[in-house]
Order: sequence, then C-alpha cells, then structure tokens
Amino acid sequence: MDKLFILLICMFKCCLTFEGNLELKKLGEKEYLLLKAKSNLPVHGPCWHKALKELKNNCNKLNDQEHSLLALRLANCFLEDSGHITYDCHFSETEADRRQCINSMSDRAFGVYNEFYTHTTHICFYLNHELWQIETERTFQNLYAASSKMTEQLVEASKVQGSMLESQKEGLKIQNELLVNGKELGTVIKTSANSVNEMVLDFKESSKSQQALLNEIFSYMRAFQDWIVGEVSWFQSIVYYSIACIICALFSSSKRTADSRITLFVVLSLNVTLERMLVQYNINVTSPEDKIQLAYYTWGLRKIVLLLCMSILLYSYYSYRDEHMENNRVLRRIEKKLHALQEAPQPFRYRTRLAVKRLNESKGASTEESLKIIWHDLKCEEMDRLEGTHFYGQRAHIFITLGASGDLAKKKIYPTLWWLFRDNLLPKTTTFFGYARSKLTLQDLRDKCHQYMKVKPGEEEKYEAFWKLNYYVQGPYDSDKSFEHLNSELMKFENGSEANRLFYLALPPSVFEEVTVHIKNKCMGKKGWTRIIIEKPFGRDAPSSQRLSDHLASLFNEEQIYRIDHYLGKEMVQNLMTLRFGNRIFSPTWNRDNIASVQITFKEPFGTQGRGGYFDEFGIIRDVMQNHLLQILSLFAMEKPASCCPNDIRNEKVKVLKCIKPLELDDVVLGQYVGDPDAEDPEARLGYLDDPTVPSNSTTPTYAAAVLKINNERWDGVPFILKCGKALNERKADIRVQYRDVPGDIFDGKAKRNELVIRVQPGEALYIKMMTKTPGITFNMEETELDLTYDKRYKNIKLPDAYERLILDVFCGSQMHFVRSDELSEAWRIFTPLLHQIENERIPPIPYKYKSRGPKEADAMAKKNNFVYYGSYKWPEHR
Repeated sequence: MDKLFILLICMFKCCLTFEGNLELKKLGEKEYLLLKAKSNLPVHGPCWHKALKELKNNCNKLNDQEHSLLALRLANCFLEDSGHITYDCHFSETEADRRQCINSMSDRAFGVYNEFYTHTTHICFYLNHELWQIETERTFQNLYAASSKMTEQLVEASKVQGSMLESQKEGLKIQNELLVNGKELGTVIKTSANSVNEMVLDFKESSKSQQALLNEIFSYMRAFQDWIVGEVSWFQSIVYYSIACIICALFSSSKRTADSRITLFVVLSLNVTLERMLVQYNINVTSPEDKIQLAYYTWGLRKIVLLLCMSILLYSYYSYRDEHMENNRVLRRIEKKLHALQEAPQPFRYRTRLAVKRLNESKGASTEESLKIIWHDLKCEEMDRLEGTHFYGQRAHIFITLGASGDLAKKKIYPTLWWLFRDNLLPKTTTFFGYARSKLTLQDLRDKCHQYMKVKPGEEEKYEAFWKLNYYVQGPYDSDKSFEHLNSELMKFENGSEANRLFYLALPPSVFEEVTVHIKNKCMGKKGWTRIIIEKPFGRDAPSSQRLSDHLASLFNEEQIYRIDHYLGKEMVQNLMTLRFGNRIFSPTWNRDNIASVQITFKEPFGTQGRGGYFDEFGIIRDVMQNHLLQILSLFAMEKPASCCPNDIRNEKVKVLKCIKPLELDDVVLGQYVGDPDAEDPEARLGYLDDPTVPSNSTTPTYAAAVLKINNERWDGVPFILKCGKALNERKADIRVQYRDVPGDIFDGKAKRNELVIRVQPGEALYIKMMTKTPGITFNMEETELDLTYDKRYKNIKLPDAYERLILDVFCGSQMHFVRSDELSEAWRIFTPLLHQIENERIPPIPYKYKSRGPKEADAMAKKNNFVYYGSYKWPEHR
C-alpha cells in the first residue's frame, strides 16, 4: 500500500514537471532563435556564430565548468557587439584562473555574464530536450527503488524501537533500587544534623565573652567622637571661612557683583553658629545613642553648607556676567576666524563659507563687509533653528563610495568631493574611501577620475592633499568578510570620541539589498551617525519601489536615508520656495483664476551616446519625468508649509501628489527619434534603433509629453504639461507659467499672454514676458521682459553644482532636497499603470527627427490643454 501511494505521488509530479518542461523548452527555443539571428549579422555575426556552434556541441555534456565557459563566450559577443571592453575568461586554462578573471570584470560585464548563464541553461534544455526526458524517466525509476528501500528501513527501525523499550524497562528497575538506597542515606544525614546543632550551642557560649570585649572598644570610640564633634568642627569651620573669603575676593576682582560674596558670608556664619550650638548640646547629652545621632546631624549640616556654597558660586558665574565684556570676546573670536579663513581656512558652517567666498570673488569686497556677514551668520543660528540641521565641522567624518570604479563615481562623486575639499566646505577631518569589485590601485582610480576633476593652475598642492586622504578597498558585494574588512579599515580613522559615516550607493539597483544588509550588519558607525545616500532609479514601478523602500525601512530610519535627485539641487529649483512664499506680488495670482497652464520642459540635444542598452531598460518617463519633472511640479504647486523644516515641506509636496490621478494613455504623447539623412553632424544621421546596444524592435520612448491635473481648490482645471526628450533642438530645462488672456480686450487681439519663465538650465534666469507700447509715435505693441538673469545680476558669483549642494546637505543632516519614501510611493502610483500598459501592449512611439522640436502631436496636445505657442518672442541679443 505504501509503495502504491509513493507511485501515485511520483506520477502527479511527472504531470507538473511535463508542463514546466514545455515552458522551459519554449523559452529556450526563443533565445536560441534570437542568437541564431544575431549570428547572421554582418558586423559581429561571426562571434555569435562561433559561440552558437560551441553551444550546440557542448550542451550534451553540460556541467558547471562547461556551463560557465559557454556563458562567457556569449557574454563576450554581447560586450563586443555593444562596444564595451571584452574579457577572454573562456580561454583560461584552469578553473581558478577563470574565476579570477570573472571577479575582475566590471559591474556591467559581470551582469551580462550572469544573464547569459541563465540563457545557456534554457538553450541547452531546448537542444537536448529528448535526452532530458529519458534522464527524467530514469530518475523517477531510481526514486521508486529508493522509496522501496526506505520502506524496508522503516520496518527495521520499528524493530529497533521495540528493543529500546525493553532497555527502558530495565532502567526503571534500577531506579527503584536507587530509591531504597536513598532512604538509608537520609538516616545518615539526620544523625549528622544533630552533631551540627551541638556545635552551634558551643559557639553561642563562647560569643558572650567576645561581646563584652566589643562593648569596651565602642566606649573608647564614643569618647573619640565627642572630641571630633567638640574640637575639630571649629577647625573645619575656620577653613571653610578662609576659602570662601579668597573666592569672593577673586569674584570681586573680576567685576562680578557683591551679591554672591554677601550670600556666602551669611551662609558660613550661620554654619559656625549652628555647629557651636550642636557642640554645647553634645556636652550636656549623656545617652550614647543621642551622641551618635548628634554626630550624624553635624556632618550632614557641613555637607549641606558645602553644596550651598558651590551652588551660589555657579549661579553667580552664569547669571551675573558683564555683557560688554562678553560682546568684546565674541568680536575677537570673529576676527580670529576671519584671519584664519584668509590665511589657512578652517571649516565652519558651510553657508557662511559660501558667502565669504562670493564676497571675495566680487570686486571691492572689504574685510569689514566679510566680518559683518560672518558675525551675523554665527549669531543668528538660522540653519539650526529654521531647518533643524547642524554642521559638525570639527568631528571626524568618513565618506564611503560604494561602486567607486563606475561611471557615476568618476564623473560626478569624486569631482564633487574634490571641489568641496578645495573650497574648504567639508568638515576638517574628512577621509574618503572607495569600494568596488574591480581590482584597482588608488593610482588607477585617480587616473580614471582626473579628466573630470577640473583642476586649475595653482591647485596642484591642494589636489595632492585631497588624494592623500583617499583610500580604496577591493571586494565583492555579497561577502560578509569583505565588509568586515572594510569596517576594520574605517575604524583606523575613528580615533576620537565622535565620528560619522556617509555611504554613497553608486551601484546598480540589483545589488542594493545585499549591500545595505552588509552595511547594517558590519559597517554601522559606533561613535556617531550613519547616513545612506541612494542614487536613482528607485525601482521600476510601484511594486518594485515599495519592496526597496520596505527593505530599507527594515534596516534604517527614514532620517538615515537620503534618496538623491540631483535636480532638487539646482539653483532655480531651490529658488521656487523663496519666489512663491517670499514675494507678495505672486501670491494673489498663483491659482486657477489667473493661470491658464503650466509647462515644465526638459530637453537634451543629444541621443543615447552609446548608453542605449541602459536607457532601453528604463525609458525617458522613468529616467526624467517620473522623478525630475514631478519633483519640480510638487514644489511649484504645493501649499505654504508650516515652517522651513524639511518634513513640513515634504508633507506639502506629498499632499499635492495625492491630488493627482494616475496617468492614462490618452493624456500622453510618446516619441522615438530617428536619424536625419540631411544633417551635417554624423551623429544626427543615426536614430535610436541605430544604436548597436538597443534591440532592433525596441518601442522604448525617447520623448514623452504628459498632461497632469491636480484635483484641489487652488489648481482645479489647470493643466500641468510635462515634456522631456532626447535628440531635440536645444538643451533646456524650464518652467513656463502662462497666464490667462486679458478680459475685455480693447487691442483687437494684439495682446499676447503674459508668461513667467523660470529657466533652470542653461544660464539660470527668471523673467516675465509682458506687453508694452513700441517706442515711437504709433500705438503699436510688442513683447518685452522683466528680466533677472543670474550671470548679469550676480556677475562674479560661482553657483555651486547640484551635487555639491546635496552632498553638503547630507553632511548637515538636511533632508529638505531629498525624496521621502511616501513621496516616492505617490510618484510611482501616478505613472505605474501607464508604464505597464506601454510595455504590455508595446505601444509604438511616434518617430521624430534628430534635432527637431519633437512630435507635432505634442504641440497639438499642449494647444488643446490651453497652452498657446506664439513663436514670436525673441530673447535680446545683448544677453
């Protein structure tokens, strides 16, 4: 019966396995045909053809080594096809050499190898499907034989269990015998107890004589105590009095008030009087118990008087300071700080240093003006009070870049750290660590970064000092021991009592989870705070983003997580709050009664530039619109926060996002750029699908225009038009607020709409387009502007880079310009349904030419949503 049951289970599993086999076979066939198609390509086809031939020949003898070699061949072809560095790991003679070669791969190459490792399994399964079926049947036969053998073993086990029960019965008999012997042992113990009682009685008799001796000793001690209370108290009171006179004299010479001196004299005089009264009372007391109690009172009184004296001295020191003298000390400290800043700058509050730097760069800035700015900033404590943040300039800090060998690290992170170090904006004792899989020396890392560092003449010595503070640790991302080693290296630079750590995750999202677990378990700072900077993308859609947020929340507090979006560090984006809530002129018109539409635009004049493989995984909506543009929208449209504290601001941003419904396909225009055969630029002749790293049938949009509506009292009915794209006619990012038409027009339709334009890049500017009379005798009208162009108004001011601002914010603990988890959740809620529909239905994008304004359908959609494009305004040439 047992065998029949096991047989039925095996048959059921066979049915389930058969269905799974069909799915795996279809998947393998699809991947095999894709590789076969690539083998016919004219450029890189031979590589694919040779790899496919090896795959066919070796699938039947597939083991772990052969599996890895085939995956390496295929990965090499893909890397060669996409223009990346190739690795000859499949030519390694031994398995150790092959593994060493794999570990030396870059992050991109290692990911491709892992992907083709899976593809190899699917293809071999497809090519050897029949052999696998035979092997499966043989496996089930062996399983049946093993189950029969197991049944026999169970029968044998039951027999062994019976013999064990017999052994337990024998053990119980032995226990009964031990109980009988225990009774006899109890009789022996009772006899011993009687002997002990007799010994105790003898000891009590001897202790009576010892008690008489102790009473005599105590009588001598009482006599000595009487002498202490009667005579020594006078000596102690005199000492108290003398010390108090000296201290009071010192206070008087320091221009302190006389109140503390008088109070001290009164307290000590009362102490002397009370102690003398206690001495007289002690002479008249005859009871020993009363004398002991009196001694306790005397010593307690002395302790109370001592505490009163100390309290009076401390109170007088902190409550009666000379205000004029303190002001002079503050001014002297400020002068010293200014002198140190000019000679050998010391780090202090970073906004103060930025102000001094700007003043020194401007012509005619005097030392007195610099002194006023520093003194005001030091005294007002704005950053601590308004933003709830603080800059710890004298504590040790360690900045760790995970993924230090990648493009983001060499192009953005290391240059930003160098600029901050060069301008003395970092804490005084900051050390930099890089960590990555690549086997590099510090010199190799320095050489990779050098072309992006923008080192100016005269900065060579400072540049050398920066790299002396840098270190590099090599290791995988999935190893506990490697992160333990990293932590031991970090601890060597945490010699003081306080030290803080900042981790920048310049890594692909696939390793976020395991790396953050290792940081939590092995690398958290023990002497200060630990903060984690995470680079986008924060997931691909709402579920994946929520999984990442939940994972991070299980390891860190929200105050430790800094999701960086570099557009929130742009000068004009940060200026939105001041523009809206610091100017009375805009508040009455910032609503649906006056604004017709708002257009937020992001344009790039170049294509994917060889990064099409990466871009194709995400598309323009995930890369730009869902994060950069939506963050600008929330800052533009939010209500006035309760304060400038980061959480108050982010609360208002979340409220705006919650009022936006998920996007639908009818509200979106998607485009994909194609080459312009008439263009002079060779790059402009290539379209998106001409990029060798992009699949030939890709429908990923490189342009998107979307219309969002905010369902609240202020913005009901106002369309917010978000536009972003690559390979367009110019580089630009701006916010264009178009006001409604003037009611009761008397100019025969010549008046055009007013526009408030906030240009984020390039050339930060804020200007209002308005109508004015043309100079002359006629009554014609033309467009002009009220202009605030930054490079004209602030000629000699260097605006810090967005990454400079944001990394400094992390040092200060300000999360104002970082994305909170609930913001992220609401943003993905708006875009996820649309993204899934585009991918599942493979919505074809509209083609548009390289260097054009984008699809014409986008202009039609903007016009339909109350945005009027005139095309007549010309920016003055003298700009």
